[in-house]
Amino acid sequence: MTYAQYLHAVEILGQPVESFTAIPRDTADPMYFAWWNPVVDRVLSDCVYGNPKGCLDAAVLTRIEANSDYLLQRAKQIGYAPQDLYPMEEWDRTKYALWNKLEVIRTNISIVRSQGFLDVATPEPPVLVAKAAIPYTTINDWEQVLLDTKLCIDGAENIMRICGTFYAGDDYVLQTIRWSQPAQTMILGGGTLGTTALG
Repeated sequence: MTYAQYLHAVEILGQPVESFTAIPRDTADPMYFAWWNPVVDRVLSDCVYGNPKGCLDAAVLTRIEANSDYLLQRAKQIGYAPQDLYPMEEWDRTKYALWNKLEVIRTNISIVRSQGFLDVATPEPPVLVAKAAIPYTTINDWEQVLLDTKLCIDGAENIMRICGTFYAGDDYVLQTIRWSQPAQTMILGGGTLGTTALG
């Protein structure tokens, strides 16, 4: 995000949980990357007028786009070379969430997911149907992809810190990532890297 986009996101969402700046090679201006906690537990009773948890509004769309951007930059920092995302929209109350805009967001989430930072239960971003209502489960799935990706990237960075530098011929031990979740297999780049355990 540009600084202006970052300020706009903070105005809508409040201060992020995590953030950093980076200067891409093609520009001298710093870009801002920020993470806000996603919402993945919407239920049908949340989807009523006036309940921000169940609405597809500027806050939700801004959070999803900012989190996608944040995760792709994190992937680049640990050595992945993903394709770039489509540019972020500056959402506010005057803009409608048109189908083509939502499809861009879904495509960006698919790009994030395609990096291979997956939990075994990470959902596929559901395909949108033009002119059809978007069920709340689709938005849950979108945000679950982002949350799973973040957990896996955090775990990969922790393993890199624990293992240090590898040299040809060295023995190594796959480290166990400890999360406060039931045991799951973490898949990185298409191969199983390690198994999580209760922590």
